[in-house]
Amino acid sequence: GIWASRVSRLMDESSEEEPSSAVRKPCLRWAILIGVLAGLIAAVGIAVAAYLLKPQNPSWKVTELRITSFTFPALNINGIAAADTSACPLQDICGLGPAKGCSVCPMADMWNEGCLCQVVKADPSGEKTAAPGEIIAANNEACPNWDKCGLVAARGCSKCPDDSWYNDGCTCRQPLSLAQIINGVEDLVGVVSGSRSATTLSLSAKVLISNPNAVGAQTDPAWFKMTYRDGIFGTAKTEALYIEGHGSVTVPVSIKVDYLPFGVASHMAQEILQTHHLEVVLTGHITAHASSVVVDCYARCDLVIGSVQVTDAEFTRQDCSYTYSV
Repeated sequence: GIWASRVSRLMDESSEEEPSSAVRKPCLRWAILIGVLAGLIAAVGIAVAAYLLKPQNPSWKVTELRITSFTFPALNINGIAAADTSACPLQDICGLGPAKGCSVCPMADMWNEGCLCQVVKADPSGEKTAAPGEIIAANNEACPNWDKCGLVAARGCSKCPDDSWYNDGCTCRQPLSLAQIINGVEDLVGVVSGSRSATTLSLSAKVLISNPNAVGAQTDPAWFKMTYRDGIFGTAKTEALYIEGHGSVTVPVSIKVDYLPFGVASHMAQEILQTHHLEVVLTGHITAHASSVVVDCYARCDLVIGSVQVTDAEFTRQDCSYTYSV
């Protein structure tokens, strides 16, 4: 009787617990499902955060390229012509160095300046009277002592060898040569103006540097170079920069060239005379530090200067490309 009453009591307790167990099972399923969903959401969040925080390469772009100064006085000289330098080696393309004599003028009686040739006035015998730009003393024997150069009341009393000379009173001079004009010799009584060149070629540009990262990026100073036929003739340097996360900075760049060696300037003039345009290259390099990544950014712009006049020109083609190295 005792055992029967205990079994009966256990069965009664079991029957009382069944409804509670039935209620807990669906709750457990929902708890498991919510936990799984929370885990997936957390995983996606971590993946997105990792992607957003992953260092990305800063980028840059050259914009608003324009010529700010262009002066080529050699193009305004009467009787100038391009020489044939096809026989000249690359290391002496105008034949002004070891390969002197490789350039050929269109006419045998022209003065050979390497890449360029210039007509020289001749005396009645047909011989060249002097080199371009040569200066000699005038014959002032007929001038009075109070006006020995014939520049006041006795104007015209001084004499030059022939009409090919300019009479400056006490001196006579031949028209300036291409080399003298390009290298800045003033057309006034043979006075040398200095070391700066009369030929100028300057440009300006804007460079947009962008930082796609959430954290800021630091750059080193940027360098820009202007080259012609692989020879550098102009450079520019910008300051180091800090770029905010997801930000960008526009940097002005100015390359001013007020001196060109005669060989470079005459080679440029030769190309202009032959093709009516001038091809130059602008290259740039900047190093950016974004988080743990260091990126070297390179730019190359192949430029064609057209519509060339003595004191004016414009870019007729701008083709820029960019590469990056981590």
